[in-house]
Amino acid sequence: MELECNTIRFVKEKAPEVPVPDVVHSWIDHDINRNFLITKSVSGQTLDQAWPRLSSSKRAQIAEDIAQYIAKLALNTSPSFQTINGCGVREPWLQDRPPKEHPIWLPRLLGPMSAEDMYTNMMKISKEAPPAVSSVFHFYHADLGPKNIMVLEDGKVSGIIDWESAAYYPHFWIATKTSLGAFKLECETDNRQLWGQLLGQALERHGYKRLGIKFQKWFEGVA
Repeated sequence: MELECNTIRFVKEKAPEVPVPDVVHSWIDHDINRNFLITKSVSGQTLDQAWPRLSSSKRAQIAEDIAQYIAKLALNTSPSFQTINGCGVREPWLQDRPPKEHPIWLPRLLGPMSAEDMYTNMMKISKEAPPAVSSVFHFYHADLGPKNIMVLEDGKVSGIIDWESAAYYPHFWIATKTSLGAFKLECETDNRQLWGQLLGQALERHGYKRLGIKFQKWFEGVA
């Protein structure tokens, strides 16, 4: 897998306005095949914790701020579905189902691969046709649920954490993923899908279409 510290360093270089944690130290323990990362703490609460006290206008503004960060990072492109240094990508939603004997804790990586190879693979593992895969892939965090966004008391975004799934993704995935379970709120609320809806709407204003219905048909047909 791509080391998260490498990705954070990449984001700081390419889009310094995006708030990311400061890395203190990162290392690999080869004896147990684990990577460890120590960062400075990020001020504030997770968006999920802060959500009940935020006004509707603050929630919408946070969604717009995050969409702007996404659009800025997406200007960094690649001809392949891969991480910044050419590793495979950790994204279970774009793969076939894991075998029953596969450990839950062990990541399954996909790629690197071209747009043609990715589309062919998606066609092969499902009974339904997938959304079109663009020839250019865009850098995307891909896990911007409400527990990975930190906000201050005034609603300002203070940090985006958990970059382990960040990679170059097809254009359709950027807004489409906001309709999936990873974007649901877990706090006390009458609409657990609202964060994903607000972020998806903001991304559509930036030119990223949500293809949730077409993707869901494809995903339900995956063996």
